[in-house]
Amino acid sequence: PRSTLSSSSAASDVYKRQKIQIENNKGSLFILHDGPPYANGDPHIGHAVNKILKDITNRYKVMRGFRVNYIPGWDCHGLPIEIKALEYIKANKESLQPQQIRKVAREYADKQIEIQMKEFKRWNVMGDWQNAYKTMCKLGFILLSSLFLI
Repeated sequence: PRSTLSSSSAASDVYKRQKIQIENNKGSLFILHDGPPYANGDPHIGHAVNKILKDITNRYKVMRGFRVNYIPGWDCHGLPIEIKALEYIKANKESLQPQQIRKVAREYADKQIEIQMKEFKRWNVMGDWQNAYKTMCKLGFILLSSLFLI
């Protein structure tokens, strides 16, 4: 059986507490832009290394007095998602229209995001989980696109 590290509320509390104190905190703002994982499968050791190293960096910055803004996100476009979505469905794949494939891919990505987010929280990765972005949503796409225009 899987062991539970601890309640993810501890990480959530640290993040919320430092966010509440932003107005009073004179420290510099530290923003870690998450290079998002694909929403195409269960979390694995690569996800763990990626998320835990980012979490260590964020916690260090909080302890040093920085105001930390970490918004996690997911890449929901492209061939990796479509391939997994096609494996997921049982219908005759050759008869599907592109819109149908995108619909199945979106549903599959949503399911995987839910699974991955639950696991990242179980790992006690602190972040603004309520405002996580998905590249398949307009706001997520705009947010991600704006990172490259700065």
